[in-house]
Amino acid sequence: MHPHRILKIALGLLTAVPAVYVILFAALIARMVLWRVRGDPRAATMPVPMSDLIWVHLAVLVLVVALETFYLLYLFRTGWDRQGDRLSAAAPLARL
Repeated sequence: MHPHRILKIALGLLTAVPAVYVILFAALIARMVLWRVRGDPRAATMPVPMSDLIWVHLAVLVLVVALETFYLLYLFRTGWDRQGDRLSAAAPLARL
């Protein structure tokens, strides 16, 4: 079960999405706080509608769970945890 090249590229890009989202989300929050501190009139409104932000946040959380599930299944199906490899302590979990 080795992923094809296109799947590997897609997984790499999808794996980067949560990190990029966290950075953008932190920048958005920092921007809103700075507007509030400076007394900027834009502080009364959010730059992004809250309903959109909630849906994006939920989508990223679902993506993280899906990626985690895929990587764990891939790890245990490939046998990387056997014969003294890096995750030999996880071998009993693979037998569950």
